[in-house]
Amino acid sequence: KQWYQRRVRGSLNWMNNTEQIMPNLDSETVMEQYDIVKKMTTTSHASIYGDLTTITNEPLSTFMGHGKGLKDARANEFQMENSIQSQDVMIDWLRRKLRKTTDEGSAEELKQQIKDHENKEKFVMKTIDAVGADLLGSPEAVNNLKKVSLAIRHPGCNEAVMKEFFAACNCRIQDNPYITKYLATLSKLCNMFSADIIVKTVGKYCYEQ
Repeated sequence: KQWYQRRVRGSLNWMNNTEQIMPNLDSETVMEQYDIVKKMTTTSHASIYGDLTTITNEPLSTFMGHGKGLKDARANEFQMENSIQSQDVMIDWLRRKLRKTTDEGSAEELKQQIKDHENKEKFVMKTIDAVGADLLGSPEAVNNLKKVSLAIRHPGCNEAVMKEFFAACNCRIQDNPYITKYLATLSKLCNMFSADIIVKTVGKYCYEQ
């Protein structure tokens, strides 16, 4: 109960801070809000999950609301952002940042980051499909498996397979959130094959590419 109360209190502090600066969401950055909420939260530890180094200096209006005095074009852009899958928010943010930058050096760096992430996503999608086709016998069988509702019946297998996949294919959800769109296939394979067989097949395709 005490743990629950601490978590709720921390969430309330975050909401209170957001309400206090509404609708001026341009006035505070992600890191500034974190520092404020951390000072307000005295009965638990405010924490950051994942790698937020690329967005710490972004105003809150980038992720919440339209902000005060923003033009209609910005509002339309926000509506488009809301239609983006959560797994694709990072790449979408990099693309929007690229469109806005006027510095040639920054533009080249952003282009390379986007390209790297796009290549990583293609690699993950191709690798998981290859693992599935190897075990199931055909790409068609993999497509049929994707249509099946996900049910984690063997959590031990799921944990072992994911651990091998992240290590062998050199990817992490924190750095590559878009890969979560494809991981369900591996989990479904655990309902059909043993962990050892899937892990061996994952290693085969990850290390080959």
